Amino acid sequence: MWRLPRSKLAIASAGVSKSCPALAGRRRASGGFPLRAGGPRIRSRTLRNGLRGPSLCFGAISDVQYACMEDSYNFDQTVVRRHRNALQCFRTAITEWSEEPRLDFVADLGDEIDQNSSKSPHSALATLQKEWARLLVPSHRLLGNHELQCFARSELEQLFPSLDVHYHSFPAAPGWRVIQLDAFDLNMIERGGGPGVEEAISFLSQYNHNDLRAPRNRRRLTDYRRGLEGLQQRFVPMGGAVREEQLAWLRGEMLAAKAASERVIVLTHVPLLPAATVPEALLWNHDEVLDILRREGQGTVALVLAGHYHAGGYGVDEETGTHHVTLPSPLHADLEDLRAHCLIEGWEDRLEISGAGLVPSRSLLLPQLHRDRHVLMRRIRTLDLASAIRKGSQESASATDIGCMRSDASYRTSQMKSLEFAEHVPRAI
Repeated sequence: MWRLPRSKLAIASAGVSKSCPALAGRRRASGGFPLRAGGPRIRSRTLRNGLRGPSLCFGAISDVQYACMEDSYNFDQTVVRRHRNALQCFRTAITEWSEEPRLDFVADLGDEIDQNSSKSPHSALATLQKEWARLLVPSHRLLGNHELQCFARSELEQLFPSLDVHYHSFPAAPGWRVIQLDAFDLNMIERGGGPGVEEAISFLSQYNHNDLRAPRNRRRLTDYRRGLEGLQQRFVPMGGAVREEQLAWLRGEMLAAKAASERVIVLTHVPLLPAATVPEALLWNHDEVLDILRREGQGTVALVLAGHYHAGGYGVDEETGTHHVTLPSPLHADLEDLRAHCLIEGWEDRLEISGAGLVPSRSLLLPQLHRDRHVLMRRIRTLDLASAIRKGSQESASATDIGCMRSDASYRTSQMKSLEFAEHVPRAI
């Protein structure tokens, strides 16, 4: 059985390598992975049977939103949120990840606790912290809007240093760079307010003319989407934006990854691509971030993994072939199957997402393959799988191309399941 090398554990535990200036004094620089002169750095692990395996393996979950309380309704009062069941989902995920010997790290995309934990947020986070302690690999935990509604960012830094409250990057495995965005770099919901919140309200008021200064206890009664249409609906208080300093840092990360021939995985609480979510769950300046990923990344970004939209979703950036996956929330897990997490493997030509419970499994071709078969993939999207296989010879499709057809069909099937689920889960975050 393949096991995580001691050297990798040592490197991972040394801390992340690149971060925003606020983290410069708090994190030790990682020794990184040895570079090979020329060519891409992605290396496959050799399995016991001699076959080449994935070079990266990590777990992911999002929007647990635990609170020690009875089931409650969402903001639209249409769907029940099972907070204690979500905790059981989380415990199951930790147990399964702890039994996976190939695991490099685990990512939590934010909203570990619910804003209804405001009366005892310390206790809620402490409960989850006990579960995190069972992991033998590094965990990377993003900041969500619910954490900010319960704590000031400075308070989180002091009380829960294991939470990543700033943007940064780290080497996940040879040939793979993970970039964590701070989707609430600019926000108007942080507990305690301050100059940053005033800046966010000033920004948001340009697009949203509703009462953005309503007291916290009245915000649930306010429809902040009133008067907004289409993608403009993203300008709601529960969202956030990436400031210019972080955008400049992201450009540098993209250029560095491209120079090192690394594949990139972006982690963000708030989705970036409209096709992978609904308008009100998008990052305020998602277009600016996407422009950097497209211009500077040039196909190096394999996956953007997000949360925030509880129904989950999937979309592919037609310009780059980058996959955008939004994970569904454990709050809505089936009572007969309390699981809502996944395991993601990075292979030389694809990403394999093994979903558990509410999370669908997907096989995602890496962007380079999308560029090589751009015309073919566009035609495949209009064909039924069975028809595509029958007409394989007419389309001059090779066996590999047929495999691509099957993969694309699985995208459609998974997306249809997400849409079916979304009919029962409202758009409120």
